[in-house]
Amino acid sequence: MKFRKTLTTLTLILFLGSNIVLPSTLFAHPGRTAGDGGHYCRTNCSRWGVPWNRRHFHGRSAPAPKKRAPKKRKAKSSTRIALKAGPKKIRKNRRTKLVATFLKGRKRLKRQVISFQIKKGRRWKTFRRKRSNSRGNAVVYVRLRKSTFFRAVFGGTSTLKKSSSRRIKVKVVK
Repeated sequence: MKFRKTLTTLTLILFLGSNIVLPSTLFAHPGRTAGDGGHYCRTNCSRWGVPWNRRHFHGRSAPAPKKRAPKKRKAKSSTRIALKAGPKKIRKNRRTKLVATFLKGRKRLKRQVISFQIKKGRRWKTFRRKRSNSRGNAVVYVRLRKSTFFRAVFGGTSTLKKSSSRRIKVKVVK
């Protein structure tokens, strides 16, 4: 009897001692840990008291986030497009000339693609793309049946900002 009591006491002491010394083994949950001691919980997370797919750590606190130097970006140059129509009043099925001048400050830019757009309901639809000539102009001729709005758009490049002209209306008179 005495032996049994001693064995029970010894077992109880070992059990309590192991829980105090090694608590992580009692409260561990499935999943491997990374080199920094953390991992994502994706199995029975609510049972362990951890939100699903949230990274957490065992035995250590989370490492301090690395500070990155901000990237230096090149400033893009602002651009603008001036759109002119001549004549602005035409008869049905006559041609009119649209001239888009592409500018960066006061300087005209050459060899840039400019999209000419027409207003269709609420949206703008590109009907022609032209590259600006040596004088920075892109010229398009259009034949109209009814009065419409036009604009010219530059899509932008790595060094130039995108821009669009004001809309202009070409009226068809009878």
